This record gives sequence, C-alpha cells and structure tokens, in this order.
Amino acid sequence: MKEPNKWWTHEQVEKAKKAAFAEVKRRVKQAMRTDAERWNRGRPRDSFISMTLKVDAKPKEIVLPAAISDMQLRISCSQCACRYAVIGSAYFCAACSHNAAEHVFAQSLASESAVRDV
Repeated sequence: MKEPNKWWTHEQVEKAKKAAFAEVKRRVKQAMRTDAERWNRGRPRDSFISMTLKVDAKPKEIVLPAAISDMQLRISCSQCACRYAVIGSAYFCAACSHNAAEHVFAQSLASESAVRDV
C-alpha cells in the first residue's frame, strides 16, 4: 500500500481493511448458505440418488510457496502502459483488454532464461 490518506493513520487504514474484508467474507458465506438451502429445498425426495449441499465456513489458510515472487511475471501493456503482475501467463491487458500474447510469450521466455542463468 502507498501512503495513507493524510487524515488517516496507518492503524486506521489497517483496521478499515480488516473490517471490509470481514464484511465481504460474511456476505459471501451468507450467499453460499442461501444457495445451499435453496438447492436442498428444491431437490427431489424420492429419487435413486440423493445429493445435498452443506456450507462449511471454517477459515482455511492458503500458504503460498516461498518462490512465488520468482514465478511472478510483470507485464507492461504496449497500448495503455498499464503495469500488472501475474503468476503464470496472461494474454490480455487487465485495463484495456489488449491482446499481447506474442509480447507476453517473449517476456516469459526472457524471464525463464534469466531464472535458469542464476
């Protein structure tokens, strides 16, 4: 994150981020539960195969590999100059949707050879 707004302290910004993330998690969990309940109500009762949905909302952490920064490809769009980073390949600009498959392929090869040379 860049500099916080001049009226907000770093602690306030971090607290606001945590509150926003918690609200998004709550809404997603509720939407998933609503969908599961709707599915379970609408399924046939006397069928040969029975399937129900259950939402398990326990938090699960995803641990990223230590080499994640080495796998990241930094791309700069030749049309709009937007800069973004991806893991793997991305053939369309995140901002203007310009197709830069050839550019990304050449950049991927260059970054792979740089990693091998180290």
